[in-house]
Amino acid sequence: MRKTLAVALGAAVLLGGAAAAQNAGNTPKPSGYLPAGGLDPAVFLPAPPKPGSPAEAADKAAYAPVPVGSPRWEQAKADDSLKGIGHGFRCAVGVELTPQTAPTLFMTFQRVLADGGPLIDKAKALYPRDRPFESDPAADAPYCAATPRAELAASPSYPSGHAAAGYLFALMLAESAPDRASQAIARGLDFGESRIACRVHHPTDVKAGQLVATALFARLQAEPAFQADMDKARAEVAAARAASKTPPQGCPLA
Repeated sequence: MRKTLAVALGAAVLLGGAAAAQNAGNTPKPSGYLPAGGLDPAVFLPAPPKPGSPAEAADKAAYAPVPVGSPRWEQAKADDSLKGIGHGFRCAVGVELTPQTAPTLFMTFQRVLADGGPLIDKAKALYPRDRPFESDPAADAPYCAATPRAELAASPSYPSGHAAAGYLFALMLAESAPDRASQAIARGLDFGESRIACRVHHPTDVKAGQLVATALFARLQAEPAFQADMDKARAEVAAARAASKTPPQGCPLA
């Protein structure tokens, strides 16, 4: 039986420091913020394009994987792991955030994923759709995700859980560092595009994942516990940025 997306994504965020210590022990992983039934993707998420429809043809035409080994391919490979999400957004926010420098930010992200995972799982069950590589005439067509092919194929393509996770992190950073909101959102969109570059999602899968993320983030604004944690996360991000004297390695001056 495959893990639910909530478990898989939540576990992937925990790394290093206190978070890793908690994950290594018997302490239960944090729960989400929303009450049961707090958000229902069946109400707001449209279905993917119907097979054989003009919309599906347009979706396939927009599908643009990149050459294996190219810089964009390597970026997509890096974006496949949520463990490196702080590194992946370092240029957007101007500092590399970690569970050591921003523990509340990463724990809040884990709790948000605990809310988002079931939403994505429910949507995938509603709209089972093959992965792009499943219809590739080459049975061994390359893709850059670390997950085994059979496991990926067992999880429907629509919507993209990774695109949702990346956009949620972008929205959290945009709220934590408002002066870098444009850069954070742009990187969140690019993070989703990595799933297309990686050959594991169609463009509409990515857009649907980002729609789920947007809806979830809006709904979370009504939860006092989330607001309190985000207040702490903003202070952590501000402190990390103040302590950073130079741009992160590999980032242009901004």
